Amino acid sequence: MNQIKRIVSVLAAAAMALALGGCTTYDNFRAAFIDKEPKEPAVDQTVVKLGVFEPLTGDDAETAADEIKGIELAHALYPFVEGIPIELVYADNKSSVDGAVEAAQTLIDSGVSAVLGSCNSVLTLAASDMFEEAEIPAVAATCKNPLVTQTNDYYFRVCIVEAYQGKSAADYIYDVIGKDALMVCQAADDDYGSTMTDQLKAEMERLTRNPDCVKVLEYDSADENIQGIVERLASNRRKTVFFPGSAEAADKFIKTAKEAGYSFDWIGSSLLAGMEQIDPEADHSYLNGVSYIADYDPGAELSSMTDVFRDAWKAEYGEDATPSDAAALGFDAYLVAVEGLKNAGVHARGWELRKGIRFVSALPAATGVITMGVDGDPIKDVIVMKYSDGSASPVYTVSPDRGESEEE
Repeated sequence: MNQIKRIVSVLAAAAMALALGGCTTYDNFRAAFIDKEPKEPAVDQTVVKLGVFEPLTGDDAETAADEIKGIELAHALYPFVEGIPIELVYADNKSSVDGAVEAAQTLIDSGVSAVLGSCNSVLTLAASDMFEEAEIPAVAATCKNPLVTQTNDYYFRVCIVEAYQGKSAADYIYDVIGKDALMVCQAADDDYGSTMTDQLKAEMERLTRNPDCVKVLEYDSADENIQGIVERLASNRRKTVFFPGSAEAADKFIKTAKEAGYSFDWIGSSLLAGMEQIDPEADHSYLNGVSYIADYDPGAELSSMTDVFRDAWKAEYGEDATPSDAAALGFDAYLVAVEGLKNAGVHARGWELRKGIRFVSALPAATGVITMGVDGDPIKDVIVMKYSDGSASPVYTVSPDRGESEEE
């Protein structure tokens, strides 16, 4: 019906034009509105553009710096895809929601094939719908918020999400610590922590066949009586404690427990990385035995690409330079986007390129061998780090298919 109305409207307009201006006017009208074929925007076939959607200024700029260095290092090593040069197009999202919207539009208008970033989940989500509407795939490096991939079929990531960290922690607790019962200590308003805890519980119950193997102690994040919360933990007599909160919160709990004479096996999420930097001058012996899930370890051999990344980083920034998790993940985000282009075709765009990224499989990367899951999240090995003598080192690797053969 709408098509009929449109045809009638066009013919009516044409008739009016003919009546008012004669054949010349009608011919012009026809050329402009009837015979005109829609044209696709011209695509530059001489270059492939990848957008760098990051905060170059503002509060998040320092956090984004290593992620950008990782992207740029990957680009320096692999500046071509199938012989076509890759151009990085930068758009500063200014560490703000408004800036993210402006930066996203800049990248869309620039004709990028895909986008890398941003380092802050809030900034990523602010522009997510825009990239999806423009059918531009994006690969986040360090965004762990589940909504990044859950709400957008065009968004992917290379970091480990909270749910997978919870499952990995359970495997480590059961296999290495050798415990079949534990406590979870988490803030009542911590949604991310709850996601990890749910997966931890599910995996522990699968491994132990015991629905009571995990007990959760929730506390008010505004409660300054850490001693009281630690006493409640100790009263349950379970020595293994999973702590999904921040490094700063964990530091308070671990110190308080140590001073009170309690000995817990603490394990946390990737948020616990770098705890020794909270108070660099302190005696860090209280951290000994604390474990956490990690995306990357500079000393681990995670894939054939790990050494390539590490050597290139030292060549660029000095022999004593140690790359961070963010740098390694930025490097991998670039590799995944380029691999997607190889899968789909150098000049593929939209849904075709999205499929190319979705079907990235067994890709050697700095943080491990990456296969992209159906949900847009990576499937790869997870490292468990453990503090000893004030620094952390790898003690366990959890395979993506860990435990599947144990199912009855």
